[in-house]
Amino acid sequence: MGEGRGEGSPSSSAPSSRSSSSLPEDRSIHQLTNDLLEDLQIPTLGPLELCQLHNLTLPELAAILESESYQHAVECIARITIARDKLLEPQSKSLAKARLTDLLKTY
Repeated sequence: MGEGRGEGSPSSSAPSSRSSSSLPEDRSIHQLTNDLLEDLQIPTLGPLELCQLHNLTLPELAAILESESYQHAVECIARITIARDKLLEPQSKSLAKARLTDLLKTY
């Protein structure tokens, strides 16, 4: 994978002129989105750290977070979370009840 940003990635198919909100040519929005989705869940990482980790400028990060692809991923995660919560809720309640019963026996 290319180390530099924009300066002649030989496999790059993107045009050579970039606007301030475009992405580096050597990465796709999908790769960045997967990485960012994971890193954005780390509450201690701020925008500057995210930019540094992903070799992005602030305008590039903003463009990714405002992109349709990213918004779609966020919506998918929300739907998946709701579905998983429905599946896990009975087990969670059962485990919580068992733990509470154990605690009450101790005291």
